[in-house]
Amino acid sequence: RNLTVALSFGQPPERSIKTARKWEAAELCFQTAAKFEDKVVERQFVAQNSKELGLLYLVQGNVDLAVVKLKQALQISKKSKDSLCYCEVLQALGECYLQQDRRDEAVQYLQKSQEVAQEHAFYPQERDIVMLLAKCYEKSNMIKYNQYSSRLFHILLKLKEEVSEPMRLQELKIRAAGSPPDV
Repeated sequence: RNLTVALSFGQPPERSIKTARKWEAAELCFQTAAKFEDKVVERQFVAQNSKELGLLYLVQGNVDLAVVKLKQALQISKKSKDSLCYCEVLQALGECYLQQDRRDEAVQYLQKSQEVAQEHAFYPQERDIVMLLAKCYEKSNMIKYNQYSSRLFHILLKLKEEVSEPMRLQELKIRAAGSPPDV
């Protein structure tokens, strides 16, 4: 039961204990589920539990502990061949390093995450990753910023999300002027 409750942490907002900000309850559920890791045959569930615990620590601002749990999840998800979990863990590690102002390490994890997302057509994940990568280069490398912004536009089209006319104009403005859009 605790594993089910713990995994609901990653569910849509209406079903998530994360949304209700019940951090202690979520942490207790994940830690309780972790006690049974050696009995779980399907290793991807162990990876998901470690990932969710790492994400919880990240949301709480405990980045160092988040990195530890996420690196555990990274190893397990890689071995279990759970590509989606692997992709999400790489992204989360990138976000951890961004919070620590370790941009180069963040970019490495985010780029690897984007490769996995692109390889497996995980477009919602790739959308979020590409936004983070564009943000990493917004002020330092306009060529890469424009590349990631362009990729984001194409992903949004693939997802059939509504792309507004102002966004299209911004995209054209980026290509023509080579500068970031006014926000």
